[in-house]
Amino acid sequence: MVSVVDRKYLNGPSRVLVSSPGFMGIVNSGDAAELRGGIIRFENNFEIDVSSAVVWSPNVQKIGVGKFAIPPVPARMKDYVFIKPEYVDRFKKGVYSCNLSLIETSVDSLAGLGFGLTPSGDDFLAGFISAAHFFADCRQFDFFLKNVKINTGATNLISAQYIKYAVDGRISEIVSNVILSAAGRKNGLDIWIEKLLDIGALSGSDTFYGILTAMEVFNACKSC
Repeated sequence: MVSVVDRKYLNGPSRVLVSSPGFMGIVNSGDAAELRGGIIRFENNFEIDVSSAVVWSPNVQKIGVGKFAIPPVPARMKDYVFIKPEYVDRFKKGVYSCNLSLIETSVDSLAGLGFGLTPSGDDFLAGFISAAHFFADCRQFDFFLKNVKINTGATNLISAQYIKYAVDGRISEIVSNVILSAAGRKNGLDIWIEKLLDIGALSGSDTFYGILTAMEVFNACKSC
């Protein structure tokens, strides 16, 4: 899968950045395309020249802070109804206790949960799994990453692919910068959070919720 996105959303896995959103209405989700001679050609003959494009690599760094100073929930998220707390609490308990059965049932309950192109449960999982790669020095996250399995049939193709990218450690630039800036490895935490929240209608908020939940588990693990 290849995503064609406006440059303001920065780098990400299998993503082609363009300087203008003028392709909207010309290229639609699911359109067939082929890459030949450095040109992506869609079935309606629309072309994108990627011959001089630079291949992006994710910036995943192991974080060794004692504990996270978890960022406050931004004002724009105050009235947002997140995934039911009992779903998240069960998921956190499974990861923290390295309980494989509980992890599996919790992930299954979240996959495909909600509406939209990328349902809330999927975005939450993508955020949590992405953060887990930065915390893999904790045995709980190492166990989780080695054992997490996503039922891709529970959601749509695009959302399933985004979760797969997260599992494989192919983490978008905005998400990685939120995590790194929260750990003090990068400046501009508030700016990166706002950029994340600007993604989609609610996708950025759900992804951020997943990141915050991973930070909570990380802090709990550091306390034990």
